[in-house]
Amino acid sequence: MAAGWIGIEFVVLPYKDSGTFILGGIDDIQQILDDQLVKIQSMCASPFIKFFEERACKWRTLVLNMQVHPHCQH
Repeated sequence: MAAGWIGIEFVVLPYKDSGTFILGGIDDIQQILDDQLVKIQSMCASPFIKFFEERACKWRTLVLNMQVHPHCQH
């Protein structure tokens, strides 16, 4: 799943004249996050996860923390 992020660019745009920056063009990023969340949740539900459990839990936490929440979108 980490290889799925190779080549993905995060575009940072100025927000009005506020001196603040926002991410632009997040549709592709959101799609990758959604797909990976489904995959990692399926993996974590597997009885065969034991060998990868620690790594999978860290990845699941990372993906959940990166998700864009609907109430934060403009």
